[in-house]
Amino acid sequence: MIKSRDISSNRSPLRFVVLLIGLSVPFWLLGALGGNLAESLGADLPVSAFMAVCPLPAAVLLVRGEGRRLHAG
Repeated sequence: MIKSRDISSNRSPLRFVVLLIGLSVPFWLLGALGGNLAESLGADLPVSAFMAVCPLPAAVLLVRGEGRRLHAG
């Protein structure tokens, strides 16, 4: 049985922040190039507002990768 202590020792906030920044960069670039989405979506939001969803995929990617490492070893 896998102890929760073993799982949490592999987690790194730095890895999460780096992945989060990596997922956010395309939104920053699109925001700099495109401005806002008022014309295409009818919402007066900057493109960078959509990076609010980035923490979820970052966490999912890290947890899935962690699970694969535990099952492989």
